[in-house]
Amino acid sequence: MYKAEVKQALADVWAKSKDSSGETGLSLLQHTDNVVKQMGQFLVLYEKELKQLSEINLPRILLYGALMHDFGKIHPGFQNMLITGKKYGHRHEILSLGFLEFLDIPEEEKSYLAAAIAFHHKGWLDLTQRSPSYFMPKVPFEKINTIQELLEGLQLHHIQGLYLLLQNAEQYFLDLTGIKISPYTVKNNKLTPEGIYKNLFIIHQLINSFISGQGFRRKINRSVCHYATITRGFILSADHLASAKPMKLIPGFVSINQVLKGLKRNYELLYHHQKELSTLNGSQILIAPTGSGKTEAALLWAGSVREKKKTRGRLFFILPYRASINAMVIRLQRIFGEKSTAAVHGKTLVQCYMELMEKGYTHKEAQKVARYQESLSRLNTTPIRVCTPYQLLKTFFAPKGYEALICSSLGAQLVFDEIHAYDPEVTAMSLVTAKYMKNVMDAECLFMSATMPAHLREVLYKEFSLVKSVVPPLDYYKTRHRLRLIDNSIMEEKAIEQIIEASKQGSVLVVANRVSRAIIIGKRLCEAGLTDVKIIHGRFCPKDRSKKEEELQPRPGKVLISTQVVEVSLDIDYDTVFTELAPLESLLQRFGRVNRKGQKKIPSIVNVFTNFDNNINPFSPYQKEHLHQVLTVLREYIANNPSGEIKESEIQELLDKSYPQYLKGELFFQITQKMEEFDRYFIKEMLPLGVMENDKIKKLTQAWDDLFDGKEVLPYVFLDEARQAATPLDINNLLVTISNKQLAKLKKEEKVWWDEKLKQYITNCEYNYEYGLII
Repeated sequence: MYKAEVKQALADVWAKSKDSSGETGLSLLQHTDNVVKQMGQFLVLYEKELKQLSEINLPRILLYGALMHDFGKIHPGFQNMLITGKKYGHRHEILSLGFLEFLDIPEEEKSYLAAAIAFHHKGWLDLTQRSPSYFMPKVPFEKINTIQELLEGLQLHHIQGLYLLLQNAEQYFLDLTGIKISPYTVKNNKLTPEGIYKNLFIIHQLINSFISGQGFRRKINRSVCHYATITRGFILSADHLASAKPMKLIPGFVSINQVLKGLKRNYELLYHHQKELSTLNGSQILIAPTGSGKTEAALLWAGSVREKKKTRGRLFFILPYRASINAMVIRLQRIFGEKSTAAVHGKTLVQCYMELMEKGYTHKEAQKVARYQESLSRLNTTPIRVCTPYQLLKTFFAPKGYEALICSSLGAQLVFDEIHAYDPEVTAMSLVTAKYMKNVMDAECLFMSATMPAHLREVLYKEFSLVKSVVPPLDYYKTRHRLRLIDNSIMEEKAIEQIIEASKQGSVLVVANRVSRAIIIGKRLCEAGLTDVKIIHGRFCPKDRSKKEEELQPRPGKVLISTQVVEVSLDIDYDTVFTELAPLESLLQRFGRVNRKGQKKIPSIVNVFTNFDNNINPFSPYQKEHLHQVLTVLREYIANNPSGEIKESEIQELLDKSYPQYLKGELFFQITQKMEEFDRYFIKEMLPLGVMENDKIKKLTQAWDDLFDGKEVLPYVFLDEARQAATPLDINNLLVTISNKQLAKLKKEEKVWWDEKLKQYITNCEYNYEYGLII
């Protein structure tokens, strides 16, 4: 009965206007229903984790926050804005705070509930230090005109409708979410400026409690900050996710048996290391050869963690390269269904858009749906997410609304594949982020690799309190590869002839350390008459890159030329490989794309060119001394094993020898130092509720930009297409990323210029589908 009365009282109150497509807006009651339902989904998903935070009743706070966050939209000025588009000039969430005076709320909960309501859009500094401002600690509320104006023109029947909703909150929550809570007692109070100010002051006190002391005595109250983070994070997520309609949050697998069912595998047929991980709880390290089922092992570990901890936290696969991310998403969707897994990386939006266009959507439809789908992939809707470490790191470089990003790691399982594939700074920041999510958000981490250098293993043992790694038993290892060192450069004519000869016997993978060399090799092979030559590297536009990623699988006579993008999580299996000299862990990853499962009767030959041309920076992107040490280790190995057969049980020893002693110490120092810096200046300084000053936000933004050595340019060949593009996403689909150094070089050579209309760099460097951007 109460719902009909509420609906009648609020019949003319809207929460959202019609959008540009003319779709019907949402009433305040419908939007409130949606957000409460969505919050109920989060509470069910994270029931175990929220119960652990037992000092306050978080489920009750979050449900009331979802219920009351938009009460202030009853203001006639806000309603007029929805109808006419005329600016309202005030913040509806501040008016919503006044309704808290209708409830008898325990003191330990009220500040968090007030914060959830006040900050579901903007943060504290936005609402108090920028116009219009609603709070000045030493100014009586009677003299703050903005608060007085918030109460002008309110309709009594609207207030009565909301009051009736509060009176029936217990039943309302039960009807919409199935969750029964002990409701707050409703009081017969009035909506007053004093009540609004009183709740702003309570928030002010909460924020002041974040930090105590000064200088070396300065201390952050981690418990208070954590509760504030969780509260705001979930209200932001629920409000955003339910903007159109509530989204069902799929829990994903909750046991090892469900993983085995998805994999269609019998437990007894699992490898030893897969069985071992399926029995373990907590963070782990897995070191096993390529092709040994590490992805399946990671899923079994996650199933074990979820089963033992009774958690439904999300599963993250963190990979270095976009090609491997897209391949992993497809692989996991085949196992657990299309809605189980989402990709989150810098080009997710463009990728979604392209896929929708191929399905027959119009440009406008595709843009709208792509933005929605990309938004959903970032908002906790799928049980599995595949991303780069940058998506985790962004949490601590995006202070506006970062709480929602952090909440997605609550109770999560984080699988880092080949953590050593990054430079020391990114590795260090990834490890600090993982450690924070483990210690604060109750996440667990699995670091898995075919090879792991000793200096990195030592860091992981220390930081994550680990004592050993999971490795296959000695009798597991197969001899899959036979090493052959070729004492010339990959660019020499003799090398091209060897690759051509090998293509007559089967499929060939060629890996160069630089894009420029990969392109030259591709051209020479085509000029020599080969017709089945494919090239994949980082200088293709998204439109072409997606097609290229569909052309990676081998066939007789095919030659695939690549760079480091083939090293991680790509399930391809060629007959042989020709590669430039690289760090041993990179070589082993490249070898792992050949005779992947070890099913061939004799080991496959893997060829390493030992020399480099005498051009500028021939050893780049690696250190000359490191490569010399790798070569020394490989020559010694062949001297002791003339057949060249690589015994995988000895790889770890070879890997540790392949690092010069000075480099081991240098890398260990770099990683530990960067971890300490990132922890001190970023992690420990991050405070919730939007209290960070603008100067610090600008510094964070700059620090984030500095992580990336890259700028996007538009090849001139696409200029007409870009100018006729229907949407900005169509333009993004044509852009190519180059390094800052390459951009500076092109500027000096007058091969790039800025187009003010497109707001984009244009380059007249040659570009085509076969080779990409040629610099």
